[in-house]
Amino acid sequence: MLALDSAAADSLTGWRSHQELIDALPYVDPLTTSEQRAVDQLIEEEMRKSPLKLKDYVAQLPPLPPSRLQADPVLATEMQRYRAGQQMAKFDAERYNMKEPPQSKKNDIATWQSCIQNAHSQLEHQLNRLVNLELLLKFGPNAWRAFNEQLENYVARLQQEAQQLKKDIEDVNKQRKVSQLEAGKQLDALQACWAEGIAKNHEAPGAAEAAAGKTNASAGADVLREAETHAAGPRAVGVGTAHAEAMDEDLPGPTSQEA
Repeated sequence: MLALDSAAADSLTGWRSHQELIDALPYVDPLTTSEQRAVDQLIEEEMRKSPLKLKDYVAQLPPLPPSRLQADPVLATEMQRYRAGQQMAKFDAERYNMKEPPQSKKNDIATWQSCIQNAHSQLEHQLNRLVNLELLLKFGPNAWRAFNEQLENYVARLQQEAQQLKKDIEDVNKQRKVSQLEAGKQLDALQACWAEGIAKNHEAPGAAEAAAGKTNASAGADVLREAETHAAGPRAVGVGTAHAEAMDEDLPGPTSQEA
């Protein structure tokens, strides 16, 4: 029985750097139910015994690229506040209230000027709101339609890219399946050739013994035939002589006149 040594698993490398070569053909060698159950049990056992937590898996991921938002001082301050666990300051709506000076400052001119300035600011703010509402009523529908159209185009482009990625993945899977099925045919042919060779190796001793037996039997028959031929030779000569003498006796002898 002949056997070919396979390459060691450590010597097998993938075509991409730091890639482990998976020497498996899932389309050719599918897992049985018992094998799949054994694989699931091994995975569950490894998960139970593993000391890693969810945060450990996240820590093993590569770092994110630097964000451009960190350059903004306002966002940087807010990020520091969030890391420190501080609450965000509540919205101060006090300046939107139009209050008159308190009773103690009824005669204070500066306080009245501040209140009047606040009232002008509130009126200007309300005017801006009215202008914005009028602009929204006039140009808002078209602006929203244009925005929605841009958004739909963006979504369509993303969907197209996603479909292309799915198609590429499907093409890779199809190519892998076809290549594995072709390899499976070659493996089946080689397996059949190997089995045929093994069967012939097992049949060779019996065939050799049968051929040797036939050769010995043929040689014995030839020797026996030759011996019988030699033994029958003298008897055949004696029979021929006696037959000739009998024929001579039957012939008439010469007469006196012929003599």
